[in-house]
Amino acid sequence: MSPADLGPPSDPKPSRPARVGPVAGWVLAAIAVAAAVALLYGPALRLWWTYDDFYCLHLIRGAPLLASFSSAAWRQSGMFTPLLLVSFATDLRVFGLRPGLFYAHQLLSLALAALALFAVLRLWLPRRLALFASLLFLAGAPISAWAQELLVRHYVEGLILAAASVWLFVAGLRDRRALLAVISAACYFAASLEKEVYVPVIALLAALPERDRRSRFRALVPHAIALAAYLAWRLAEVGSLTAAQGWTIRAADLPSLLLRLPERIGASLAGSGWPAAALLSAGLAVGLGAAVVRRRGAALLLGWSLLLAAAPVFLVVQSFHPRYAGLPWLVLVVGFTFGLGNLVARNGSRRALSWLVAAAVVAGTLAANRAAWSSRYALAWRMSTEGRFFLGMAGGDLLRHPAIPAAAMNELRWLKESALRLPAGGGWFADDLFLCEPARPVTRVFEYRASSGRVEDVGSELPRIRSDYCARLRDAPLWGDFSHRGGDFFWSLGPYPDGTYSIVYGEGVERFDVVRSGGYRHHADLFTLRLRYQSPEGWITFSPDIPLDFRAASSIRWERPAHKS
Repeated sequence: MSPADLGPPSDPKPSRPARVGPVAGWVLAAIAVAAAVALLYGPALRLWWTYDDFYCLHLIRGAPLLASFSSAAWRQSGMFTPLLLVSFATDLRVFGLRPGLFYAHQLLSLALAALALFAVLRLWLPRRLALFASLLFLAGAPISAWAQELLVRHYVEGLILAAASVWLFVAGLRDRRALLAVISAACYFAASLEKEVYVPVIALLAALPERDRRSRFRALVPHAIALAAYLAWRLAEVGSLTAAQGWTIRAADLPSLLLRLPERIGASLAGSGWPAAALLSAGLAVGLGAAVVRRRGAALLLGWSLLLAAAPVFLVVQSFHPRYAGLPWLVLVVGFTFGLGNLVARNGSRRALSWLVAAAVVAGTLAANRAAWSSRYALAWRMSTEGRFFLGMAGGDLLRHPAIPAAAMNELRWLKESALRLPAGGGWFADDLFLCEPARPVTRVFEYRASSGRVEDVGSELPRIRSDYCARLRDAPLWGDFSHRGGDFFWSLGPYPDGTYSIVYGEGVERFDVVRSGGYRHHADLFTLRLRYQSPEGWITFSPDIPLDFRAASSIRWERPAHKS
């Protein structure tokens, strides 16, 4: 295998790493990348805190910067991403509680990640193709989530470190400089500390078509040491080599989830609009075909890279988020660009085909990106608006159906009352069951309205809302099988095959829509919940409060059978 397996190299027999060219080339690339980030994602600078930002602020506020490396921080957060906490804590110390500057840091890091990708691809590709790949990567639909969610920064900054590791590794092989391999291993270790999705980079380095296999494996010795140190550290502190929190998977669910993974990734890349999906799929198919046709080594490398990028995603496929498709998208972009280079290198009709294919992929990518950005930005704007409004809510005020996650609402209360020292007050509820309790006085209720982009007083609508919702409640059959194994909580719900099941806490204050059969990691073994089922026809049934004490029994069943006439 040689670099030719990937496409046309910039130098047929490079003895040194391909340089990025004169300073002007770098300046033009930086301007193009910065302009793309600003045009695609600049509105993120207007957002406030969203999702779990409040929790991270609570975790790091007042703690020393290096406390992000302490066991207490990892065990409290339930994740092993110390460099993410360092990055967030640095922003807090430099910028204070000004989210716009946090987002500026996020967009700057995204631009640097694209430039790092540009530098790596220049090892094999001409400047114009390397820049095309970097810009296409930025325009991917999954990257809109990387730009918009602050706590996804470890994907972005981890990519910078992973790209540096690849560049240094290849440069060290070509120059026969062992020190570069050591520095590459240090970058690889740091990338893994950003996010575990970068742990497989060592397997990618082993497969790169550089020098001979023996030379590559010898250069990978420092990386193997770094991998062993990371795994030992993670296992000692978190107690798991896989995800430390979130949804868990039962063995019986593995086959169906494995089949669902490509579908979830594909939907995140192309979106739901068929024109964009058709253009993107057709263009990628032609470009990837051109990259691997008559090149067995290229096909194996592409397949191996896709496997490495998708494997960590499988662990979270039950609760798939568009950001998880970012690395599979990166692999597809790189493979497509090499194929495009093969087409461009030909004369006549094949060169014309390259323009057509590139146009199709760019058009499909931008359409999917804009659709994904629009929906995700609308949601983030809603959370930002609700969060700002909550800071001024008084006692007795209630926020109906906030888009901010339930756990994050508790952290928002901490931010308001403890960090910002604002007057206490304000509550919320996620399900209108909260309104159906006659003894509960509810008068001042506010709700976000998309039509105005503001939180508005809906107190005058309460009688109608209460009447409509409570009239949909039925005393219908419902059951749940619950178990607690190895610290994880599992459920199976029925009897209805269709409709929406939810788990409700606090008389409707918190509600989580769930699959019929699933599980959650590291859950308490003593708690109380309610089941909620909503039929496709719109009627709703609730269970009573179900006390679950798994200290006494590992499995518990609750059932309400059909009434006998």
